[in-house]
Amino acid sequence: MSLTTKNSDGLCSATSSQTVTVKAPPTAVISTSIPAAICEGAGINATAIVKNCFSTDVVSYEWEFPGANTPTSVLANPTNIVYPTKGTYTIRLKVSNECGSSVVYTRNITVNETPIVTSLPDITVCNGAVVNLPAFTNATNLAGVTYTWTNTNPTINLSSSGNGNITGFTARNSGTIPITATITVTPRSNVGSGNCTGIPKTFTITVNPGVATPTAGATQNLCGVTTTTLDGSVAALGGEWSQNSGPTTAVFVDKNDPKTQVTGLQAGVYVFKWTVNGYAPCGSSSATVNVTISPLTIGGTTNGANSFCGTGTGSITLSGQVGNIIRWESSLDESTWTAISNVTTTLNYSNLSTTTYYRAVVKSGACNLEYSTVTKIEVTPKPAAPTGTSNYTYCLNEAATQLTATGAGLKWYKALPLNSTNLLTEAPTPVTSTATTLAYYVTQTIGGCESDHVTITVRVNPSISNNSILGDQSICLNGTPTPLRNSGAALAGGSGSYVYQWQSSTNGTDFTDITVNSSGLTYQPMGVDGYYRRVVTSGTCSSTSNVVRITVQGELTGVNISANQTTCYCTAPSKLIGEIPTGGSGTFSYIWQQSTTSASSGFTVITGAVDADYQPAALTQNTYYRRIVNSGSCSGTSAVVTIKVTPQLTVQQLPNLVLCNGTNQNAINFSANFSSANISYTWINSETTIGLAASGTGGIPAFVTTNTTKRPLIATITYKGTYTEDGIACDAPTKNFNITVLPTIEITTALNNQTLCPNVSTSVLPLSSDEEIFSGASVKYRWSSSAAIGLTNGEGTQIPSFTTVNTTNMPIVSVITVTPLYSYAGRTCEGVPKTYQVTVNPAPRVDFLIANQTICSGTSSSEVTLTSTTNNVAISWTAAPVTGITGLQTSGSNSIPVQNLVNTTNAPITITYVAKAVTTGDAACDGVLTEYKITVNPIPVVTASTTNKTICSNENVNVSLSSTVVGTRFLWTVSTNPNVTGIADGTGISINQVLVNTSTLPQTVTYMVVPTFTNGSVNCSGVPIAINVTINPAPTVTYSTSNVEICSEQTTTAVTLNSTTPNAVITWEATVPTGIIGISAITGNANIPAETLVNTT
Repeated sequence: MSLTTKNSDGLCSATSSQTVTVKAPPTAVISTSIPAAICEGAGINATAIVKNCFSTDVVSYEWEFPGANTPTSVLANPTNIVYPTKGTYTIRLKVSNECGSSVVYTRNITVNETPIVTSLPDITVCNGAVVNLPAFTNATNLAGVTYTWTNTNPTINLSSSGNGNITGFTARNSGTIPITATITVTPRSNVGSGNCTGIPKTFTITVNPGVATPTAGATQNLCGVTTTTLDGSVAALGGEWSQNSGPTTAVFVDKNDPKTQVTGLQAGVYVFKWTVNGYAPCGSSSATVNVTISPLTIGGTTNGANSFCGTGTGSITLSGQVGNIIRWESSLDESTWTAISNVTTTLNYSNLSTTTYYRAVVKSGACNLEYSTVTKIEVTPKPAAPTGTSNYTYCLNEAATQLTATGAGLKWYKALPLNSTNLLTEAPTPVTSTATTLAYYVTQTIGGCESDHVTITVRVNPSISNNSILGDQSICLNGTPTPLRNSGAALAGGSGSYVYQWQSSTNGTDFTDITVNSSGLTYQPMGVDGYYRRVVTSGTCSSTSNVVRITVQGELTGVNISANQTTCYCTAPSKLIGEIPTGGSGTFSYIWQQSTTSASSGFTVITGAVDADYQPAALTQNTYYRRIVNSGSCSGTSAVVTIKVTPQLTVQQLPNLVLCNGTNQNAINFSANFSSANISYTWINSETTIGLAASGTGGIPAFVTTNTTKRPLIATITYKGTYTEDGIACDAPTKNFNITVLPTIEITTALNNQTLCPNVSTSVLPLSSDEEIFSGASVKYRWSSSAAIGLTNGEGTQIPSFTTVNTTNMPIVSVITVTPLYSYAGRTCEGVPKTYQVTVNPAPRVDFLIANQTICSGTSSSEVTLTSTTNNVAISWTAAPVTGITGLQTSGSNSIPVQNLVNTTNAPITITYVAKAVTTGDAACDGVLTEYKITVNPIPVVTASTTNKTICSNENVNVSLSSTVVGTRFLWTVSTNPNVTGIADGTGISINQVLVNTSTLPQTVTYMVVPTFTNGSVNCSGVPIAINVTINPAPTVTYSTSNVEICSEQTTTAVTLNSTTPNAVITWEATVPTGIIGISAITGNANIPAETLVNTT
């Protein structure tokens, strides 16, 4: 700036200048290099960009770091600001110069929680066990935590490292001693922009080796001993013998010695078990060994010696043996023995033909085998049977001769067995007076041994019987006689084998042999008059039959009948007329036959039809007839007459039809049980108002049903079929069916439009229509809704009550269609539908423009605007009074206003505001209740165990902090004192700092403690308190002389003790070594007296 001055005449002037500097308070920007998020326990370096605005003074800084170990700083760039506790904090900075202070600049920093792994216990498992570890968790249930782990010993079959949880694995230990792996688990959170690694924790997995499978030694088979040595395998952790089974006399010398002796053994089978131990909890394992003690072998005694003639059969028994029979042996000379496979005490022999010796071989367990005594079976050879014998055959009463045989000492027997009872005194002569077969037996005896017998058979045949033949015959001219054959029973007698010869005669007296075809049991004679007989021969026996005569008659004629016909089904035809026969014997009889198979087969006799003519009964199928005329031995059969029967016509029954009014009914065709061009149909209709003519031929044509009434119309249709063939018309039975046409009905109930609220229960709506009452008919209604309003589509006699639904924010309009349904005889026909509208208004919802709030007690809440997505609504809200809260407004509309809320308690209190919207218009519908919450945190008050404390240097401050508000954190700052070390700002529930006074005078420091309660990410700080701590110095002592050395019996100089510490009280104490005497005092205060000391060593 410049100033010019002039005198009054303006001729003289002078100019001077002055520089003016305009200053302002400084401005600042907190540097973005400060991270937005860090982990618990991490530190930051704070910097800011400052403009000093022409100030000549140095800018002063006021940093605030709530929640940090260093809560404030006046440095321009404070470093290592550590945040020990999670939460969101606001860094504040105010800068000043001589012109004043800036506004407070802020920057938020989030301290993410450092995860802590929940401890896992050490585990011990066995080799081969499946290890399933629980999922890793963190102690504070922090979300978004991941885990990594390492394993110091992968030989347990687990990888050396991994991410996430440890999946199940099978533990392995192929060695013989336990192995241990140390697992280290490190948590890492990843919340927001923070990425925090927690403190690792460890646990161990010990895998014990599996129990080695032991051995108990080889099976022992011993003979007659009382002691043996066992052979178990050696086990690292020892083992134990036990007895599973066997005699109870056994005693182990040392049951824990794998090679122990067992005493007290006796005959029997022992099972000993060797059990070895494993590392816990892997159990034990065992093996067993069998020890068998056998008694000494005794061969025993055999019994059963015998003598036989020819062959011998018998048994030998063994007794008195000890041990098992391992075989029997046989010998022919008692020197060379042959083994016999038999291990029982009885040896059976059969058909023995040579003298033989027998013995048993016995062995007891592991003992030597022994032989039993020997038994001898003696056999004398049998002579051959007699020779020169033969069998004999005789006729009844024929003379017989005495039987003969060749041999020495012959014996004759009349029967078996060969014994004295059946022995004859001489060779027998057979008796032939009875037809039978006899047997005689002959042997020879040499050296007292009788041979096998020879059987001689004598057969006495009976006389031939039953030689009788059938019988006299009369035959027609040129006819063939019936073969001549046995009459009655078959031939019998003789030898059973017969020879035949037929003979003939012209006069019944003189017979000659017939030479052609005459040697059989039967004979076919010629068709001429004559006499016949049969001669039968069997061995030496012969028999002649009775005589049979054959007579020839004249020819039979006039046997036919008439005539072919056609008739209706189940109708009798005309009578059949037969010709008058001639010839034969002159006397005639008749047999009528019929067939339904064909004109050539299937004929059967008609019972009772024996006249010359025959009237058939009513027929149901084509039938064939013929007549047989008999006269004497002559018979004649007529030609076949055919009666054709028209097929049985049956018209198929048509089902009743139930149709709706206005239905296009297709043509209805009749059908029969078979198809033919010869079938025609006629029909009659009883009710023409259904739209069908009164009658017609052929099928019923297509027509449109009609019913102008309000009840069913029922028409009965009667119809029949006619079959025509060979000029004969045959009617089928008539049948009928009904055609019912149902009416078209209309709803008479008034259906009015409605406007409703959601969640409203509607009234039941009964329905009615204009139908006439008709037995068996019923009416119901079907309804459907065009929109989802809570009504389910359905059927019934009334529209049911339903609860209206509208989950949208706009009205829903549904068109309800109701259709009457007329039902009769299984048919349902729709009537005229009718509609109405139901409008369901929405249940409006209230929305809040800002999220729920958390504030500190005594501060103001933010205004909350209430809105709804539903148009035309009125919004209101209420809040119930809450104990412990003042400044609360309890109702309002459209917005929740700003309120200064005070929490008079020691815990957070949440206020719940309930808002509701109501629609306007035809239906005022309440919306759903919606809640909004404001949480008011308490303001904590800090209480210290003391606010003034005096300690000695190098002692702990040890002041505890508390608050009635649970969860309060305490942050303190401490005043600086260059003469005191160990002081630091910090947090916690107690101040535990060891302070050292480096001076010689008492020193004082002051701790400023700020209580802070955090809830809902909002920090609420209380009034700070000051804690004054005085640290007295540690006093020092100075000596008037330094250390001295003297000779024995010399006198020391007196020493004066002083201290630079004010008010210090000095005491001393002497430690006298062994061998020093002359000390007058070992304790004192400020002076150590002169002493004459003697070293006696």
